[in-house]
Amino acid sequence: MQKNGFTLMELMMMLFIILLLFAMMIPSYKFLFLKSKSNSIHSKLMQAIYLARNTAISTHNEVMICQSHDLKTCEGNWKESYIIFSHEKIFYTFQNISNEGILHWRSFPKNQTFLQFTSDGTLANENGTFWYCLLGEVNPYWAIVLSQEGRARSIYPNASGEVVMEQGEVLKC
Repeated sequence: MQKNGFTLMELMMMLFIILLLFAMMIPSYKFLFLKSKSNSIHSKLMQAIYLARNTAISTHNEVMICQSHDLKTCEGNWKESYIIFSHEKIFYTFQNISNEGILHWRSFPKNQTFLQFTSDGTLANENGTFWYCLLGEVNPYWAIVLSQEGRARSIYPNASGEVVMEQGEVLKC
């Protein structure tokens, strides 16, 4: 006589294998989710830098990017949001949706909290660096370096997971 269906033991084993595979996949999905958010923040910031520089050149005015918590004033931190403005006129606003990390900024030599483009597209300060750190990590996920000419380029971690600047300095979170 032929049996149709599965025994209870076979169903339990199949369920156990499915749950085991699912449990192994969860960390991968979390990593992909965080990577996607990080890439989104990187893209928005690069877009803001290009927009600010192009706006400065096309309007022949100084244009600034600064951190903002209310999208109106230069107060807050970079991970929340930032604005592009000139002479009290706000051109663009950018709001980050991720609270999974911290966006850092430093400029040379003045250590300003904002980024300022002159009317010819160069930086008012010498240069600067943004870098993004996921919470709890030691090394940044990426960095954006701005030259005196106002050009931006991205730096990603090397094989050992470190973001190394041209001068050999290793960025830390």
